[in-house]
Amino acid sequence: MKDHTAEAIYDTGRYWLKELEGMEPYKRKIGAIKKVREIHGISLVECKRIVEKILSSEIEVTEFERHYILYAKGWYRRENSIEDLRYIHSVICGMDVQYVHDGYIWEKLMDIVNKYFTTYDKLQWMNELPRASSFLRSTVTETVKPSDMIRMTLAHIGNIQCYGRADGIVIDLGKPDLEKFPKLEKRE
Repeated sequence: MKDHTAEAIYDTGRYWLKELEGMEPYKRKIGAIKKVREIHGISLVECKRIVEKILSSEIEVTEFERHYILYAKGWYRRENSIEDLRYIHSVICGMDVQYVHDGYIWEKLMDIVNKYFTTYDKLQWMNELPRASSFLRSTVTETVKPSDMIRMTLAHIGNIQCYGRADGIVIDLGKPDLEKFPKLEKRE
């Protein structure tokens, strides 16, 4: 009897991606999807999702992702999350903090959400956002505050599991760079 647990399915996907190394990337991906479907009998959509997740684990973590996630996980001192993220953004970009607006921060947070959140994480996050921003209860006079949405998203990013994920992704963040961000050094 075949093992059809999530771990076994991911192992099959990883095995066939390794076996098909050297092929054109598209053909390698399609070949692995076909093998996972053939062996485990799951839907084509699910096979595609699994193989894409495995392939995405080969992607490097960007500087923004690394420091935003480390910040969200509490590796840097937190005072005012919006101002702290502006500071991180300004140091990485080499621009004055006064020119970093919420839209830049939001864009980087959305990159993290799209790259590292599982479908379940995204659903949880989307269900929380309206409560944080009063979006569903808003009237013509109420507006959604970007800062509330950023704080809520940051809280969810802090819950990202970096190791031992069922989807096989390993997020290697390294250590906080306190030389680069001396303002955020934790004081005990």
